[in-house]
Amino acid sequence: MHQIFPYKIYSINETFCRVLNRRVNKEKGAGAYDELTDPNGPWVGDNYYLFLNDFEGNVVAHRIKKLVGKNLYGVRDVKGTPFVAVSQEIVRSEAGFGWYDWWWPKPNETEPSHKVGFSMRVPGQKILVGSAIYDMNPSEIKKILKKQSP
Repeated sequence: MHQIFPYKIYSINETFCRVLNRRVNKEKGAGAYDELTDPNGPWVGDNYYLFLNDFEGNVVAHRIKKLVGKNLYGVRDVKGTPFVAVSQEIVRSEAGFGWYDWWWPKPNETEPSHKVGFSMRVPGQKILVGSAIYDMNPSEIKKILKKQSP
């Protein structure tokens, strides 16, 4: 299993935002979303994936297809963190991007695992692209989240 490290997530998110804007606005329309969630595509890995939500908390694209169209704004993890609401707050901030964490089971598991996410506003649209990363070293998580603290 390959790992994706924190410095690559910003690059992946920024790259996908640019690709998404171009494809949605000019080339493929919503077909760009299919590329995002393709299990054999470049945006889904062993311990990470990208997703799209609108600014209301509705899932636009996700590797778990049954989540598409659902509103997850009020969903909380096992520790009570409203992680979708947190990502919304981040992308509506002046910076328009940032890191956050939550606890959620990995695919095909029931025990929650620590996840780290990065969300970024897609320029010109009321959509955010976000990442979810499992199995990141706890010291790396703390270092990333500390940078976000005021």
